[in-house]
Amino acid sequence: MFGKSFELIGGALCLDFANTVSDYQALARVDHLEFYGDLVAFAEQAQAIPAAAARRLRRLAGEDPAAAERALARARDLRGPFSGSFMPPATAGPPPPRISRR
Repeated sequence: MFGKSFELIGGALCLDFANTVSDYQALARVDHLEFYGDLVAFAEQAQAIPAAAARRLRRLAGEDPAAAERALARARDLRGPFSGSFMPPATAGPPPPRISRR
């Protein structure tokens, strides 16, 4: 396995993907998908792709770095709405108690 190590604690791939940015709403946010290899490492660690696919993607990125950069940019663009929509509920505190309609 190559690249960074990701803390996969969201319980769902979409939440873990959103968590590849720290402090999303802050000016000093940290993007953990700094390079295309980081994206591949995340996908492999999250078991979204098998190790063989990760190796192939790394090889292809070496052959066409511009395509890899475009893929990384698209992934970041996709992640933005996830991060933005998950953050407000996550920071609002616990949900109100459920009301029974019996």
